[in-house]
This record gives sequence, structure tokens and C-alpha cells, in this order.
Amino acid sequence: MLAFLAVGAVSSIAYLAVMSAGRGWLGLSITISAFFAFCMGTAISYLGNTLFTFRSKVNGGTLARFLSVVVAGLVVNQAIAYGLNEVGVHYFFIALTVFVVVPVINFIGHSIFTYRGKRQ
Repeated sequence: MLAFLAVGAVSSIAYLAVMSAGRGWLGLSITISAFFAFCMGTAISYLGNTLFTFRSKVNGGTLARFLSVVVAGLVVNQAIAYGLNEVGVHYFFIALTVFVVVPVINFIGHSIFTYRGKRQ
């Protein structure tokens, strides 16, 4: 569990950096910024969780299962970004909300599906 949290912290820092760059430097919309931030966080999360948290191999099988779980998280991510933006919430607080909700969905999905039988 500590490895999952550590990987999540690195992924979250990257997410916030990409979200901030998208909004602040590039002037992208919140949903586009959130999408790119989610993609960066997902790449870091896959490598970190495959290699360190669940001690599995980077291969097509784990990647396909990982991405299927992540798609559910992407839907939640986008719903949070869109919904909170519509009511005027600052992107920093939108990102914080994503950091709380999406990892719970991902950990459950990865534990029971992506890396079934691989939990350390």
C-alpha cells in the first residue's frame, strides 16, 4: 500500500504540473488540461505500479487491463473537471478532488482485475 501511495504522489505531482501548464501557460480549457494531465499521470502510474507496487511485468496483458481500469477513472476525472468547473471551482481544487476520488477507483480496480493475484 505504501508503494501505491508513493507512486500516486509522483503521479499527482505530474498531474498538477501538466494541469497548471495547460491552464496557466498554454491557456487550454480545464477539460483539455485535465485530459493531458490524466494521460501523464496514467503513464507514470502504470510504470510505477507495475514495477513497484504489484511487482509485475510491463507487458501487453497488464497494460491492457491497466488501461481498461483507467478508462473508468478517466470518465470520473472528466466528470469532476467539467462539473466543478461549471460551478466555478478553481482548477487547483478540481485537481485535489480528482486526487481523492480517482485513486480509490484505480486501486480497487487494479487490485481485483489488473494485477489479480499479484498484490504484495
